[in-house]
Amino acid sequence: MSVLAELVAPLAIEDFKTSYAYRRAVHLTGQADRFARLDLAIKPEDILSSKLLAGHPVKLSGGGRSVTTKDQDEIRSELGRGATLILEDADRFSAPLGRFIDKISGEICAPCRFNLYRSAPGRQGYRTHYDTHDFFILQLQGSKRWRVFPHTVEWPLFYQKAHGTSPPPEDSIYLECTLSPGDVLYVPKGHWHDAAAVDLNESSEMSTHLTLAMFLRTGIDFLTWLVDELREDVRARETFPFVWATGGIVPDELLNDFTRHSKALLHHVHGCLADDAFDAIRFLTASLQSIRSHVPVPLDAADPSRLNVKDLEEHVVMIERTERPALLFTSADVVEVHLANQIIDLGHRATPLLQTILGASKPLTFSDLTKSADGLTRQQTVEVLHSLVQHGVVRIIRRPE
Repeated sequence: MSVLAELVAPLAIEDFKTSYAYRRAVHLTGQADRFARLDLAIKPEDILSSKLLAGHPVKLSGGGRSVTTKDQDEIRSELGRGATLILEDADRFSAPLGRFIDKISGEICAPCRFNLYRSAPGRQGYRTHYDTHDFFILQLQGSKRWRVFPHTVEWPLFYQKAHGTSPPPEDSIYLECTLSPGDVLYVPKGHWHDAAAVDLNESSEMSTHLTLAMFLRTGIDFLTWLVDELREDVRARETFPFVWATGGIVPDELLNDFTRHSKALLHHVHGCLADDAFDAIRFLTASLQSIRSHVPVPLDAADPSRLNVKDLEEHVVMIERTERPALLFTSADVVEVHLANQIIDLGHRATPLLQTILGASKPLTFSDLTKSADGLTRQQTVEVLHSLVQHGVVRIIRRPE
């Protein structure tokens, strides 16, 4: 099962997309082993005490003030006052979090990151606000009460000229829920919300949760990408008509020339988009370029020279899917594996084999591979694997003794 499917369970992904994604917040009640299945059964204390975190600034928020500091004495002082601790990019300090981010980013073809929040019971880190990205809350420890309001600005962007500064009225709350360990909450961008840790069992347990921020594509992202695509277009590079002002006034004929050029350029761009050669898939796969891999592939595991038929047939080595985002596209003409900035064309006959490899959740033996390599010789199967290893899509591992 995909990590997204596990995350939105008990909803099916299609139901989540149809009823909630971008539309409404939803509380997905806990499944005891949900985070274990996602390899997220982590101890926050291990992250916060990681040597990787030494000297890294953390944010502390509460009581209407926010502090960012590396000083351990100041951190302890702020926590003693009841501040909420916020560790941004927590996936950089934890291998399990890093692996999860690689997987979910690859599945939704968009960059993601984890922030970790820790609050004492009865404390609220931030006032009612909204974010400019969609996010999931994964409750790890303790409990937290959430309130979600409708948006006041549709599809807000981080770098937007004007933002909403006044939250909706209190009676407009449409979701109020308390998250317990194993629970997940989805909140769309722009929806106002606030949260406070609660002590349901009078145990004074800290509330700890992960925020999975998803930076999904927007129309502005598409237009920015389109600008890059048009850099090779001579018409788009053409300089606008020369304009000058006399006494602070631009003559009408110059303004008319400027306007005509603008309209002609818009017409040209529209023609480029309507052209059969225009491929919107390139915009989708371009998103992969901004996804950083958290899990490096050991050099020996990425060495295609280690791959030979004898070792594979004798099950000395196995093939394991890496966390590198890769998308398979098939059409009547081509079969391609799209990576961040590369496209691998491996031919139609390799389609079943590629589907098996890219969808694998566990290491594969050569027997597993040959079952789906119908139409390929053993050597051709090895050549496909050789290319995938070379591009970091799969790694070579020794079979456990």
